[in-house]
Amino acid sequence: MIGKSTDCDWTIQTVHSWLQSCRPDHDMCSHVSAMVNDWHPTRLVDLGPNRNSIYWTLYSTQEDGSLRMPVIYMALSYRWGANKLRLLNSTLAEFRKGTISIHQLPQTFQDFSFLAKRFGVRYLWIDALCIIQDSARDWEIESLRMRQVYANSVCTIAASASTNEQEGLFRVRTNLDGVLPGLIQIPVTPLSSQDQRQMVPFYIFDDEVWESSIYQSPLHRRGWAFQEQYLSPRMLYFTGNQVFWECIQGGRRCEGFPNGISPYAGILRQNGRVWNLKQQLQRLQDNGGFTDMSTRVWCDLVTVYSRCDLTNPEDRLPAFAGLAKFFAEKVGDDYVAGHWKSRLLRDLCWTRDDIEAVTKPQASHMRRIASWSWASIIDVPVYYAYPWDLSEDYPYDYLTNIVQVQVKPQANDDVFGPLSGDFLALHGVPLEKSVTFSEGVVCKDGICGVPMTTSSERSVNSQLPSPLAWCLDNPLEPDSEIALEKQTYLLPLKTSLCCGGGFYIQSLVLTPTVDSCAFPNTRCFTRVGLVTEHMWKGSDLAGFCPRQDGVMIFDESTRARMELITIV
Repeated sequence: MIGKSTDCDWTIQTVHSWLQSCRPDHDMCSHVSAMVNDWHPTRLVDLGPNRNSIYWTLYSTQEDGSLRMPVIYMALSYRWGANKLRLLNSTLAEFRKGTISIHQLPQTFQDFSFLAKRFGVRYLWIDALCIIQDSARDWEIESLRMRQVYANSVCTIAASASTNEQEGLFRVRTNLDGVLPGLIQIPVTPLSSQDQRQMVPFYIFDDEVWESSIYQSPLHRRGWAFQEQYLSPRMLYFTGNQVFWECIQGGRRCEGFPNGISPYAGILRQNGRVWNLKQQLQRLQDNGGFTDMSTRVWCDLVTVYSRCDLTNPEDRLPAFAGLAKFFAEKVGDDYVAGHWKSRLLRDLCWTRDDIEAVTKPQASHMRRIASWSWASIIDVPVYYAYPWDLSEDYPYDYLTNIVQVQVKPQANDDVFGPLSGDFLALHGVPLEKSVTFSEGVVCKDGICGVPMTTSSERSVNSQLPSPLAWCLDNPLEPDSEIALEKQTYLLPLKTSLCCGGGFYIQSLVLTPTVDSCAFPNTRCFTRVGLVTEHMWKGSDLAGFCPRQDGVMIFDESTRARMELITIV
């Protein structure tokens, strides 16, 4: 029977049975680990062969030699707090002596150790104890190995209900009745009138329990926890009232539904997009290139991840690195500052995702990351703004060409980690505009932004058509100039037919920068936003001409004005 606490015998035996049934029988779950076979972390917490021992030691494969393969270990996903017991250069020798008691660890680490011993798992991976926290070099190396750490973990344990490492894994249930579904009998008349009316059992349960217990929990708003969830083939979530299980092949279970949650239940429908996203990611073929499926998966990953919180905004790319590496194996493409080289022109069409923040000056560009990367803005979610491109019914073309893209890793030549000195060289037509705000937010064809008034004598068309959908990366106050230099440029990037017989043009919003350009005698810009101009079929647009399929492209006079520019 279910006990009052999530560490009761029934709970531990039940969740252990889920793990035991998955490991030998689920090929998809095992395949994730097999992709990085014969690998183990640099360091592991060793609980020792004796389950009754209260001491632990830090095992280092660099100093102690490799362990026998395969190494069975569990990883911990949790929120950091003010814990002072961390691996430092000064504590490294002490951690390796094996004289520190498990009871000296923060409560979450203690509970994690207890659970591992009950499962018969000797080794643990906890970032605070396995990465030297005061060594920038070690942090850079180890943080870029998260893809292997979590993919190879036999199971990742999530302290979902805890705001820090002192609060523990286990909880006294606040509502024991809320764990088990209610059961009622309802009289039902069969379709055939010859059959007698009969009593049919129905379950009653909270169909938002997964959302409220996991996705709205303190842990899962944390940016670093995002990839931990998506990279792990098996997850156990310890929440405030019950324990949940998730694996790629076997689906989801919880203490209320220990044999599995029906796919027709609202519990899964509430988060079907997130759940399906994890399954779709794991099912992508290695080196399969970009397909409609992989494109949608990547776009959704970026959007969901960008909603998470990060204590250090500069971790925006490192905290996503493991997932990006996994995806790179699937599509076989080069990763460039959160985008993919083969589709960089399309990927430049990203924008802020929340309507409310469009009019608020909350976000800012991180100078260490190129402004053309979605990772450069903080505090707001982003999404890729090309909703029609994934269908052949809406042909499109690009109005700009990429000449060169450069990303410069800060360490280890790893393009998935922190970057500096990135630039993008383009061949296009920057159009100077004078732009001011008007009030309100406009949504058109699924793209939302701030309408603006524009004027220019040097643009291809002196008055841009309406409606406009403006989304600035870092909005200013209404009726203010968009740029300090009082110069704004639109760089037409892409044109496409769309639903309803119209077409649209997407342009980057740029401002000049004093940064030195990568190429001499060229102009250098910073991205500040994206604008989508939607026009109806037959619209007269100076400087453009229709292609045979109806897509609007530059005419000869406009193409003659194309120049080489750099965006940093």
